Amino acid sequence: MRITSIKEINNVLARSDRKLLLMFIPLFVINVLLEGLSIGLVVPLISALTNVDSLRKYASFLMDVSDFNMGQIQLAAIVLFGLMFLFKSGYSLFIFYFVESVYMKIRYKLHTQMYNSYLKASLLFHKACNSSELKRNVDEIGTVFQQHLSPLVLLISESLVVLGLVAILLYVDFVLSLISFVFISLIVLIVYSLIKPKLHELGGVRVEAAEKTNRHMLQGFFAITEIKSNSKENYFADKFSSYMNVFLRSNLLNAFYNQVSSVLVEALFVFGILAILLVMVYQGGDSKTILPVLALFALTSMRIMSSVKKITACLNQIAYSRKSLSIVSSEIDYLKENGLWQEKQHKKTGVDAQFVKKLGLNGLYFKYPKATESALKDVNINISKGECIGIVGHSGSGKTTLINILLGLLKPTEGNYFIDDRQNVDIDNVNHLIGYVPQKIYILDDTVLNNVAFGCRPDEVDDVRVVTALKMAHAYDVMKNLPDGLDTILGENGASLSGGQIQRIGIARALYDDPEILIFDEATSSLDNKTEFIINSEIESLSNLKTIIVVAHRLSSVKRCDRIYYMDGGSIKAVGTFSELYDKTIAFKELVDAGSLD
Repeated sequence: MRITSIKEINNVLARSDRKLLLMFIPLFVINVLLEGLSIGLVVPLISALTNVDSLRKYASFLMDVSDFNMGQIQLAAIVLFGLMFLFKSGYSLFIFYFVESVYMKIRYKLHTQMYNSYLKASLLFHKACNSSELKRNVDEIGTVFQQHLSPLVLLISESLVVLGLVAILLYVDFVLSLISFVFISLIVLIVYSLIKPKLHELGGVRVEAAEKTNRHMLQGFFAITEIKSNSKENYFADKFSSYMNVFLRSNLLNAFYNQVSSVLVEALFVFGILAILLVMVYQGGDSKTILPVLALFALTSMRIMSSVKKITACLNQIAYSRKSLSIVSSEIDYLKENGLWQEKQHKKTGVDAQFVKKLGLNGLYFKYPKATESALKDVNINISKGECIGIVGHSGSGKTTLINILLGLLKPTEGNYFIDDRQNVDIDNVNHLIGYVPQKIYILDDTVLNNVAFGCRPDEVDDVRVVTALKMAHAYDVMKNLPDGLDTILGENGASLSGGQIQRIGIARALYDDPEILIFDEATSSLDNKTEFIINSEIESLSNLKTIIVVAHRLSSVKRCDRIYYMDGGSIKAVGTFSELYDKTIAFKELVDAGSLD
């Protein structure tokens, strides 16, 4: 195994996990002793059954002090050997269960840690990543355990067994056993050297094909409306099938090369052992003496052959999964270096901010990584509690970035985000204050209750709060009349709901925790005029209860706001009521007259 592989394994496994794996060593040593004992007893057992004089020599004391005759002693020897073999088999099952349990524990921790790290990563991280790659990274942890760490541990275990059995043979016949050991080592080395490069290459192909298969499958599902409306089913099906073919073919070739190596090892091994046995026979000797030795060599050789086949298969799997180990190790490295690796569940720090009088932004700048210009420039906003504020502007003017700052999803490059007297607030301390309604609401394939109480465990869902939120969003009457009422499963992404109903679920979700501030981000832009009017009326009715921030293109969404901020080029260009902006700001007037805010 290469040094880099050892470093990557060391990086993937925490220190506590590595200590846990060290517990395997004494268990494997005991297993080797039991294997050696069970096979080493073959010679005295066969001698006892075939050479009565030899048995009488060793059992005379037992015959003198008991009523056992020779036949009973032979039977007792057979029974004891059988019990010894059963104990060894039971111990092997115990080791298998214990090892797999440890794997499961460590693998579970790594899967959940990586997924939790991704969930806790910043919005910028997710904007820069492809979701199919993130899914692949989490999935490949399974490959690392199933096809790299597990074979590696089995490789060590079986190698110890082989060394123990060879030691027995060396004791019986040093020269022939030494030749056998060298022969076995050469077989494994030659077969592995021939197949390893191809398996390493196939492992890389499999990983890439798995990610591409996931990507095109997800794209096909997410874009199903556009695909069907444009009759592009064949294109996406062909893309998926081409990468699936590559993925399955790499697995097929991996299985084939494993089988080839197994057949080669077995054939060469059998011919080699047969040659050694022939040498032993032609050396001559008393049949009563040579028969037990031949039986020992035959039985030990068959057990060694089984171990050698497993060792070869393990080496092949390790080579095939090398790419997976590299990907997982590199991703964990990246997450650790950027402070994203979540060893434990994230815990909130600090004290929750309280919104009593006002919130706002002072001299705020924000620049995306690798961007040449700032997306926000010297933004100053002041919002008093109970106000309804509108934010408008052309696409690309900075509205979405501004909202992400207010939500705490992005941190300003310069400037200050304050709530009352609290400066530079953190998302953990402000998200309880804000309810967010995006343009596209994601509906869980779950009940109405669980969609409104978004992210709450079943025992934490407050039915009264759900009903209150639905009523405030004017959605309760519709939802309670669904087939199973509030326990109705809404289908993936709200397949059974209209656009207006989905938006109301989104509003109810934002209201469930009774936030002080509601942010509507283009929440009505995809609705028809009638539904938009109804939703806007509902938003207006909430303005008496909450502080509301509305981001919109359409006039109808912001016309009744107390104050409107007009943005362009990442800056606030004008502030005022709708009529004030229309009278004094030419760019705003042109937007209205052109219909951009109709």
